[in-house]
Amino acid sequence: MNKIILFCIAAIVPFFIGVSIYAYPYVDDVDVVGGKLLFLQERTTPEEWQQGLSGRSGLCAYCGMIFLFPEADLRGFWMKDMRFPIDIIWLQDGKVVHIEEHVSHETPEKVYKPNIKVDTVLELPAGGVAQRGIVIGSHLSF
Repeated sequence: MNKIILFCIAAIVPFFIGVSIYAYPYVDDVDVVGGKLLFLQERTTPEEWQQGLSGRSGLCAYCGMIFLFPEADLRGFWMKDMRFPIDIIWLQDGKVVHIEEHVSHETPEKVYKPNIKVDTVLELPAGGVAQRGIVIGSHLSF
């Protein structure tokens, strides 16, 4: 009986993950970060970098946006036209080098910019950093 239940779970979970990817239009990639699934939307062009999460009403607990840059540089982020708080993680070669948690959407003019060059920035819903145990020095791969 236990084998049947395990088989059903093993068959159903991938099915629902696959369905959720197609049902959720903002997903470009699925990764595991902090031991939990993370559905990512990739941003790779200047237009996409500027738009980011602006104008959206929210971000699911297992969703994020990843900004992939062709080379490392000082990367500043602001909350223009944002409607919800987020956590922002700056990475260089997959290593977390700076974190801003619970960045408020109520201060859209403030620019968050660490004094270190990075090639990747990850945005998660507020609390996502703590929920996943991400700290400075963590290594994340996408």
